[in-house]
Amino acid sequence: MAIIKWTPLNEMYSLSNALNRMFEESIWGGPNPTPLMSSMRQMAIDIKENKNNYEVKTALPGIKPEDVEIHITESCMLSIKAESKSEKETKDDNNYLVKECYSGSYFRQVQLPPNIQTDKVEANFEHGNLTIVLPKKAEALPKKIAIKATAKSIATAKPVTTPKIAAAKKNPAKKVVKGKK
Repeated sequence: MAIIKWTPLNEMYSLSNALNRMFEESIWGGPNPTPLMSSMRQMAIDIKENKNNYEVKTALPGIKPEDVEIHITESCMLSIKAESKSEKETKDDNNYLVKECYSGSYFRQVQLPPNIQTDKVEANFEHGNLTIVLPKKAEALPKKIAIKATAKSIATAKPVTTPKIAAAKKNPAKKVVKGKK
């Protein structure tokens, strides 16, 4: 077992770096936020590929369908923007003890493969779940190639034979035993 010299400053630096990373990533969605991202949160998405399409899903609880915008460019850049509106504060004697619910804007942009029919994209919003179906272009789908056999090629095809089978056919009465002649 090796003896390692302990230096408390190294522990402090690693703790400080870990805290800095935690606050940068949790508040802004990543290090060095852009001005647009400083006022918006990044939503989590799932992207699934099927045989005929791509499917993008995200949960947007508490957001109405009319508060969601979806855009896709010809270069297949998908943008989703949603806005959660907070209740208007009333002037009364009630104060929040805890207020953790976020109200504001969400934004997500993702580059998808170029084989999408951008004019046939469909979106469905049900119970706070947004599903976007992006169909693939026909030329991007795998195609099965049929093999055509003519009657002539089937009739002239020769069966595959091994030397033992050929010897047995020439001398049907003689049995060919392995190792004996």
